[in-house]
Formats: sequence, C-alpha cells, structure tokens
Amino acid sequence: MKDKFTDSYFNKAYKSYIVKELSEFGFQKYKSRYIARVVNDSIFQFIGYQKDAHGSKRFVVDIGFRPLYVPHEFLVLTPGARLDKFINQTGTWWGFETEIEAEDSFNEVSQILKEKVIGVFDNLNSTKGLIKYYNTEEFPIRWFSDPSHGFYCLAYLYLKEHRFEEAIDNFINASELYKSYGFDWSEEKYKECEEVLKLCREDRDKVDWYLEKCEQQSLEVLKIDKNKYFYNQK
Repeated sequence: MKDKFTDSYFNKAYKSYIVKELSEFGFQKYKSRYIARVVNDSIFQFIGYQKDAHGSKRFVVDIGFRPLYVPHEFLVLTPGARLDKFINQTGTWWGFETEIEAEDSFNEVSQILKEKVIGVFDNLNSTKGLIKYYNTEEFPIRWFSDPSHGFYCLAYLYLKEHRFEEAIDNFINASELYKSYGFDWSEEKYKECEEVLKLCREDRDKVDWYLEKCEQQSLEVLKIDKNKYFYNQK
C-alpha cells in the first residue's frame, strides 16, 4: 500500500512540475517517465527519470541528445549527463517518500531544468551546435562511452554536414578501434564504418539517402512520431 501511495506522489508531482511546465519548451511525454522533443536537424532531446532499482523512494534525472541519423538500436545516454552535474554535484538523488517531499523534489528539478539545462539544449539543438561543442568542457556533458563511439558519433555529425574529409578521418579511427575489440557487436560496427567510408569516397550522392534511412530506422526503433515531437524553435 505504501508503494502505491508513494508512486502516486511521484506521478502527480511529475505531471505537474515536469510534463506541464516543460511543455512550453516543446517537450512532450515520451514513454512512462521521459519527456522529449525533436529539433532542427533531427536531434532528439530527452529528459528521463529513473527510480532507484533497490526500492528506496528516490530518483535521478538523465539528460540526453540523440541525433536520429546516427544508428543505434536503443536510446543511448551519450551525449548526455545526470542533472546533478549542472549544479556541480555528484550522486544526487531526489526523494518522493511523502507527498510534500515529492512536490519539493520535482519543483527543484523543474527549476534546475529551466535555469541550467534548457539553454544547453538550445545550444546543442543542431548538428552544427553538436560539432562546435563536441568533447569540450563547455557544458557538463559526457560525450561518449568510449573512444570508438566518440569517433563514430562525430563521424556521422560531419557526414550530415557533408564535411567528408573529416567524416572519413573519424570513421577510419572508429573502424580501427572496433576491429581491435574482437566482439560480435564491434565486428558489426566495423563493417558499418567500412561501408560508410565507401560511400564517402565513391558515392557521395547517396549520403543523404543513407542518412534518411538511418533516421527512419531510429524513429521506428524508438517509436517516435517525428511530427508529434517536432519543436519549431523561433
């Protein structure tokens, strides 16, 4: 019974302070505890709320930026960050044990998002913006999970901008690392990089078609209605 009440505290405060208040910035409910929007060059920006898996009535908040034309089979959290990084903290959890605590927690989270995070979303709302800040310390963002994925994502960003030579350099770096890992998944990534390298070198007219195909696959995997989530920033 207690879990039922605390979950209701969480859901009520979440809807009031997050879903409702962040809607003015184009964010809409996505899945059960995510809000999201699609901006400019098909950049999927999302905010996710994860409850403690061990049963304590606490949650953390994840911030993510997902270029839809970069192939992934799931919603990766890089580039991204935990919300506490935006207030120079580490390991911060927000509680919802009581109705008052849930209200206070989500009110605080909402204020941090509006004051510290929305501006970052707006700076990283396009391919050009992501390239400009990629792997810098301008924002408290973790850009990639390991170097191979760093090269891989950056290669696709350059590819989107038709900066082919820079895309080629990064695909080569990613390809070499993937090949060295020796796993089934890394072998698939290696083959993908080699195929895209061939496009860059021999068939650049098909690059836009290829990226559109990648984006469509992402929309299907993530179950995103692009028209619904698209936010036309003024």
